[in-house]
Amino acid sequence: MDDARLHAEAGAAEGTTCVAWRQHAGRGRAGRAWVSADGGTYVSVVVRPPPAQGGLFALAVGAAVTATIEAAGAPARLKWPNDVLMRDQKVAGVLIEASWGEAPFAIVGIGLNLTHAPLPEATSLAAVGVADAADREAWARRVAAAALTAAARVRTNPAAALIDVQARCLNLGHRVAFEHQGTLIEGVGVDINADGALIVELDDGNRVTVTAGDVGFVAKR
Repeated sequence: MDDARLHAEAGAAEGTTCVAWRQHAGRGRAGRAWVSADGGTYVSVVVRPPPAQGGLFALAVGAAVTATIEAAGAPARLKWPNDVLMRDQKVAGVLIEASWGEAPFAIVGIGLNLTHAPLPEATSLAAVGVADAADREAWARRVAAAALTAAARVRTNPAAALIDVQARCLNLGHRVAFEHQGTLIEGVGVDINADGALIVELDDGNRVTVTAGDVGFVAKR
């Protein structure tokens, strides 16, 4: 992402893409480290300018990556706000960093586990039998194309992009837990709004709009 940013700052056009097969300082959401071992593809795409609906854009990229994995015959779902899961295990993640200067741009980072799952709670395309999981170049091209497809859709038809996100989001209809104003709250994910926020209905019927943070699933009692 740092390399892609340098290209963008130098005037690189939308679609300029940097690809790595491993990273030594990969980063994820909220400044966390992203384990970027060999066996994955790590793609950073310049989008210029970023779609105005930043929260929806990030989800739309996740939905597009989900669709790309599904097209290869693997079951995948989007977990709000930026993860792609297969069989309840993480296979991909999305990170977007935007710059709103005189020539605004965004760097869309996508990490996808191809033949290796770096953490116990993760999985890979190979683990679920995707035939071409080892073709790093092909998957890099596919996820880069997914990022650009998502950007175009959010710009031209955000309502359709939102419907696609809602259809693929695993949080909707499931009991979830999240931190709200310093308190751990449980409820059911019921909607995603036009800004990409997750709407959670609490047990008392009230609804909370979750715009950031971690949302986990609650096991059925």
